[in-house]
Amino acid sequence: MMTYFFAKYSRPFAGLFCAFASALTLSGCQHRTANETLTDWVHGISGGEIYKLRPPPPHYDKPFPHIGQVPTYEPEFPSPEARAILTQNLQEHRNYAQRLSAASGPIVKGAIAPPPPPGGGENSSTLTSSRSTGQGSISKAAPYIPKKTATDKNNDNGLPELKYKPIAHETPKSLPTIGDAPPLPIGFRGFKIPSTPGAIIPDFDKKEPNGTLIRFVAATDQIGPKQEQTLQHLADESLHKKFIIIGFGTTLSAEAGLKAKDQQHELRLGLLRAQKIAQELEKRGVASENLIIEARSIGDGARIQIQSLTP
Repeated sequence: MMTYFFAKYSRPFAGLFCAFASALTLSGCQHRTANETLTDWVHGISGGEIYKLRPPPPHYDKPFPHIGQVPTYEPEFPSPEARAILTQNLQEHRNYAQRLSAASGPIVKGAIAPPPPPGGGENSSTLTSSRSTGQGSISKAAPYIPKKTATDKNNDNGLPELKYKPIAHETPKSLPTIGDAPPLPIGFRGFKIPSTPGAIIPDFDKKEPNGTLIRFVAATDQIGPKQEQTLQHLADESLHKKFIIIGFGTTLSAEAGLKAKDQQHELRLGLLRAQKIAQELEKRGVASENLIIEARSIGDGARIQIQSLTP
């Protein structure tokens, strides 16, 4: 039975396989894949504009440009003095934002209660008093239907029909008069009325801390990327030098604040960051007796200050 089946149906399949193999062979000779060859067949059957050759791209016959010479002019930059002033202003704004965030305290977390549902709706319900019915029961209120006037036209639903009234953008004939200036405050002989106080701006220290900055991943004691080269450069200059490592907390986080509890949290994080840098410097050959670690609650990452040892 199986011999009869293969003898009867093997020839058509063999012919189809040979045709497909020959198509692949021809496509390989033309340096085209089977997918591209099949696409050409479909386009040939469709005909029309889709079967036409694509136009060549513009400037295909011209040599390739030299990318290394683009642009050919030197861009204009501010002077080094102006860039130094801009960097200083940005640092002051960042430090002020950090201390202002700490002064504002932690962000209040919690869901806000949703507003009560509007009354008079179709799905609204009223609680009937137990005195009138004997038991507390919930009954649906009647839907709100706006009142009709004699001039309104009703639509199919029985509600008044809305009319479009365009807004007039005409200049008024007479402008409203502006009143006189407010009267002066009442004064008493021998008494001085204090002036209205202005906005109180906290006197924060906006100066950039001294030392080399080492960046950390936010809210962790993990040293940020591309900081190993800086640590190795500092370790190479550790001969007769003392390192003062100051770790700062993450003052821009939601837990930051000037309260004692908040500062304790940030001081612990700053101390962990300082210890992490001290361990990395020890691995690179710096003596432990030449390392001093400190922690502060307001700042960014950690700072390494270098001082010369007295002979």
